[in-house]
Amino acid sequence: MKVAINIPGVIEQLSTVNGKYLDGLYSYDEAQDHAADIIRAAYTPQADDLTNSITTMDTNTKIVSRRFTMREAAIKLDGYKEPLKKILNRAELETYSCELLKDEANEKFYAICVDAQCRVIANVPISTGSLSEVSAYPRKVVAAAILTNAHSVFLAHNHPGGTCAPSTEDITSTLSLQKALNMIGVMVLDHMIVTPNGSTYSMAQNGDIDFRARR
Repeated sequence: MKVAINIPGVIEQLSTVNGKYLDGLYSYDEAQDHAADIIRAAYTPQADDLTNSITTMDTNTKIVSRRFTMREAAIKLDGYKEPLKKILNRAELETYSCELLKDEANEKFYAICVDAQCRVIANVPISTGSLSEVSAYPRKVVAAAILTNAHSVFLAHNHPGGTCAPSTEDITSTLSLQKALNMIGVMVLDHMIVTPNGSTYSMAQNGDIDFRARR
């Protein structure tokens, strides 16, 4: 039986940790330790549920003893998915992003976290917006990258209105996310915008991502 997790609460706490990391108040190792503590606390067992208690205590033990990597702990959270496949080229990213966002009526923003071989670690939902806009919070994206031990990140969001061309804000926010992730050594490989009719826009292909700003 899966333990119920308050995902927004966990992400908010991780965002605070990452804010302190970005401000230089925590070292990388300290940020990882605090992230592990947050995950551990999220798995507090319910006293009236023996099954959940046993599962939770086992999970806590593994996280605290570091027998769970941050990636394995992340996969156990609701909203994170098991490793799915490799994304090796733009066509595969287009297909993957369209499948991920096909049922969304409003704009939704994802960080697709991958390892060094471009194997998907987790699809992390960052935010849900309206029919015409969605916010991409740098600290939440950075938190997702640290939590999953991501090597790189693909960004993806949808335009339910049917036009896949990015807005000025889309491009500006992507560059801000790229800058934030570069600070922790994580590269933004692309930002894919998709529409309900299957049209796509790759920011990498169209020169909207500054690949000179590498780690």
